[in-house]
Amino acid sequence: MGVVHRDLKPENLLLASKSKGAAVKLADFGLAIEVEGEQQAWFGNG
Repeated sequence: MGVVHRDLKPENLLLASKSKGAAVKLADFGLAIEVEGEQQAWFGNG
């Protein structure tokens, strides 16, 4: 099973900084859907 966010935009990207770099995190999963099987292959899995 996977998750498709469906609302990627700058406002939904958070930057978490640490001493050895930074990580980008996603926020606002209100439009997200769960996909599995053939749907996951269609949306991609990476």
